[in-house]
Amino acid sequence: MRQVSLLIGRQSYSMKTSLSDDDIRDAQDIVNGIMHDTNTACEQEIRLALACMVLANRLAVTCRRLDRIVSPDAETEQTETIEETE
Repeated sequence: MRQVSLLIGRQSYSMKTSLSDDDIRDAQDIVNGIMHDTNTACEQEIRLALACMVLANRLAVTCRRLDRIVSPDAETEQTETIEETE
């Protein structure tokens, strides 16, 4: 573990992590990209909450896509189940 300082939005955060420099840089680039798209007039805490929601949504979408790749029949079964109940 090592101490790192990350600038997210308008504030710097100090934290301990075992991530590599490349992993930290990748994560910080993603978060800062999302923060850039939020309303800069909002408070930092609101911007962070919005960034969390965007990241959570991206993760959920990615998980659904991976599930379809791993089990392509699951989508067909789900569609058939929905059609049967209508």
